Amino acid sequence: MTFFENFQKKFYKNLDFSKKVMKNEKSANLGFSL
Repeated sequence: MTFFENFQKKFYKNLDFSKKVMKNEKSANLGFSL
């Protein structure tokens, strides 16, 4: 595996993680506003 491929994999993993965090924050905010 080249360095770039490895970097890409990490990047997409982080992107996926960020999406999950955003979703969690949104539901948390919804919970607070109710």
